[in-house]
Amino acid sequence: MPGLILRLCILLAWVALTGTHIARHVLPDLGLVPTSDPRSTLAGRIGKVQHYTLLWKPTAVSAAERVGTCALSALADDVGLRLETELDIANTRFVPGGRLIRRAIGGRMQDGIRLRMAELLDASLRLRGIEVSGQVFGIAFEAEGPVDHRGLDLTWKAASTQGSMLLAEVRPERVAGGDLTAGLPPGLKVGGRFTTRISTLDPVRLRLATREAVFTVMKRAETRTAAGPRDLLEVEMQLDGRLFARLWCDDDGTVHRQELSDLGLALELRRITDASGAELWPTPAPP
Repeated sequence: MPGLILRLCILLAWVALTGTHIARHVLPDLGLVPTSDPRSTLAGRIGKVQHYTLLWKPTAVSAAERVGTCALSALADDVGLRLETELDIANTRFVPGGRLIRRAIGGRMQDGIRLRMAELLDASLRLRGIEVSGQVFGIAFEAEGPVDHRGLDLTWKAASTQGSMLLAEVRPERVAGGDLTAGLPPGLKVGGRFTTRISTLDPVRLRLATREAVFTVMKRAETRTAAGPRDLLEVEMQLDGRLFARLWCDDDGTVHRQELSDLGLALELRRITDASGAELWPTPAPP
């Protein structure tokens, strides 16, 4: 059972609430982003922290309620990039498998989930390591390990229990789980389409299964943002021919809002800061 619990916790952090772990392989013949160059989706994010509010609607007619926050950052280090996802979820009722995890580890619902995950990329933007720390329903949890052709060689500690395991499905070529939430390729046009290969969580086998997602730019319209109304592109994401998510991004690819239809979950961009916390967007008012 501890291995099962650990895998659930790691994958929960890994998918960063979206249910998908994105590995971006945009088709080059569409004139968008070469498959060999994911830098275009990360270039505009380096040195920035994007802060999102998590909203959840239990039913289609319910009012949206705030359930937590999510901060995503891309920071340069001596080797390559450090992609961080920081989750603070106070209301966990929407989390798939959350109740099972809480009961299995003896945690308390009111303690929620607070996790910081760092994905370490090399100079070629290949995943080279993982670091996770925080609390899951009040239980202290931390894990780390290198990634190579064999997978993720993980060592972990949860409360007084510790161990190690090899997660073969985590590979160097897989890019960050928060990538979809934070940014799409820049320069998208209405009517444009592109395809990515993603890995979705198989809740039965607790593994990542590769699938293909199709993104279609539907329209451009004035949309509410934290800085006021702004002209944004609405993008639909389909998995297996059915709608999975809607995203609203600007011309630079920054995602201001994302709606996940199956979870009733929405992520809204509230602000962007630098690594020190200084406000970059919305632009601070002059003194």
